[in-house]
Amino acid sequence: MKKNSFKINVYDAGDVASISVACKLASKTLDYLESQVRVGVTTKRLDELCEKFILDHGGIPACKGYQGFPASLCTSVNSVACHGVPDDVPLQDGDIINLDVVVNLNGWHGDTSRTFPVGTVAQRHLDLINIARKAMYVGIEAIKPGSRFNDIGIAVSRYINSKKGFCLIKEFCGHGIGRQMHEEPLVLHFPISKSTSLIEPGMCFTIEPIVSCGSSNTIQMKDGWTMVTTDRSFASQFEHTIFIDEEYRPNILT
Repeated sequence: MKKNSFKINVYDAGDVASISVACKLASKTLDYLESQVRVGVTTKRLDELCEKFILDHGGIPACKGYQGFPASLCTSVNSVACHGVPDDVPLQDGDIINLDVVVNLNGWHGDTSRTFPVGTVAQRHLDLINIARKAMYVGIEAIKPGSRFNDIGIAVSRYINSKKGFCLIKEFCGHGIGRQMHEEPLVLHFPISKSTSLIEPGMCFTIEPIVSCGSSNTIQMKDGWTMVTTDRSFASQFEHTIFIDEEYRPNILT
């Protein structure tokens, strides 16, 4: 591992092989949890299942205890944009829920999230889910030889802005990942005026835009974690961990 001029970690092939294994476990955990999402299940139960699945497969749920976070899984329901804390409230027909999983496996991290519909969901909220998923892939597809991180923000922002009635929540961003859950750089999903680093082979980072069908602003709840849209409009997020190979291609590890 080395660092570039922006202090971003650049990993070698052995490091990336280890990160990939952690990412695969994070993805498998989400696959398993998807089968458990249904009307009547509580987010606390999903959290219990998440923790057991990760531990049974030799990993550690990295979210639990991170800066005091009380659970192994972030469960963001409906108007919760991110960092939802699991509770005893059952999911209801028409809800949507984002599950965000971070796995620590042998000291390496994998991070991924998806939004799932619960039962019969309104078309507008299904559209929201699809737009959030596509926005993530638009960001990934923006990575080419010579790209800078700002190109991700330009592409994601342009796509979301083309969708009338939907907007990007700009308060949250992707991040580098590897030995630590959160590393440099911050991966913004909107463009900025100052120079950003070139995207180089060996970099690992997440792309994870959050899209709302109402307000682009959020407020923090009393638990100190849960972030909800100010107008209580629904929000959706998708996240992949990406590795940049020697040909400057983005490889989805999760």
